[in-house]
Amino acid sequence: ITLRFPNLITPIVVPADWKRHDELCPDWHLDLPICKRAGPRRNLEMLDMKPEFVIAFFQTGAANKGTTHASGEAIRRGIPVIEYWA
Repeated sequence: ITLRFPNLITPIVVPADWKRHDELCPDWHLDLPICKRAGPRRNLEMLDMKPEFVIAFFQTGAANKGTTHASGEAIRRGIPVIEYWA
């Protein structure tokens, strides 16, 4: 889904680097073809950009682990979160 708000919001694409492991990855994890920390790491990188607010898109019936992590961390940092459920 792409939302366009001309002159109001500039979308920024922040892809997760699924192939990059980091110093927090446990040893057993380093041999995996994808890094399980990539999603949470990307979430933190986005929040480090200090957004004015976060729009969290939740899917009813889904685990929403990444969305839950990002929105929870935003709340912890004092960033307002707008939740959208579909």
